[in-house]
Amino acid sequence: MLMRIYCIKVPLQLILSLCCSVMSFCAWAAYPYYDAELTYSHESNINNADFSSDVLEDDIVIAGFTASLPVTLTQRSGLLLSGNTEYHYFTQWEDISEWTLGGKVTYRYKPGIAYTAMWYEFMAGGSLLLHQDSAMRDGGQVYVDLGLGKSLTDRIQLRGGYHFALRRAWNSDIYDTESHRVYVNIDWKLAERLNLYGNLGWQYGDIVSTVLIRPGSIYGGGGPGTIPLESDPALSEGNQRRGAYNTDAHTAIGTLGLNYAFTQKLALDASARYVTSEASGPISYQGYRFLCGLLYRF
Repeated sequence: MLMRIYCIKVPLQLILSLCCSVMSFCAWAAYPYYDAELTYSHESNINNADFSSDVLEDDIVIAGFTASLPVTLTQRSGLLLSGNTEYHYFTQWEDISEWTLGGKVTYRYKPGIAYTAMWYEFMAGGSLLLHQDSAMRDGGQVYVDLGLGKSLTDRIQLRGGYHFALRRAWNSDIYDTESHRVYVNIDWKLAERLNLYGNLGWQYGDIVSTVLIRPGSIYGGGGPGTIPLESDPALSEGNQRRGAYNTDAHTAIGTLGLNYAFTQKLALDASARYVTSEASGPISYQGYRFLCGLLYRF
């Protein structure tokens, strides 16, 4: 009989302990909030091609949803827990349309109490990557980000940092990539409802390029000094067969955007991004991307 009572007490204590932990967490956690996005994008070089004859453009429709939960740890530190899903629909090259499901945790610490005091941030996350009909691209990625920033005035905020990303594909070594990036961001409140933002970044790491397979050329020619290619059916059509390869590259990225808030919950966001990349050997590519979309928070 005593043994039965002892066996019942242990799980009850465990349940009470868990309940106390949940109640303690809820006391520190603020209310969750949600963001929905619907964006149109035009990308000038979706395949990171070098020669103009290889370059593929496309219009992309992006739909996304994010759930976030802020958690206060102390008066000067806190967490942001986020989960999101996005679908990128490529209107011409439908097979590479991508669905992502991911999550991340962000920790911020601000040691000073002044409005313009420096703050420090650590972020870690990952996502699952699935494609409509391109098994070589399916897989997942993880990343970490170390950043710091400060408000220069009540209208201007600067942020800089380092970002490391690692991607692994399930069916192809071509899409096994890793990259290192340093960057600086600026947010400038031009008016009550209008914000200007910009980003400059420099990245070193793997890029994947898809090009036409040309017998006897540097791409898939099969001779000394040529680049071996893996067939990429998703970006091939008719007798134009394309193949993908992976190479190291130094890449510069610049972004400039405007955000206009119609209300506290609804905003219009438009941006332009330019990328220029110098890869190993005589290979380089450039590309731009325009985005315009609606953001809704509830």
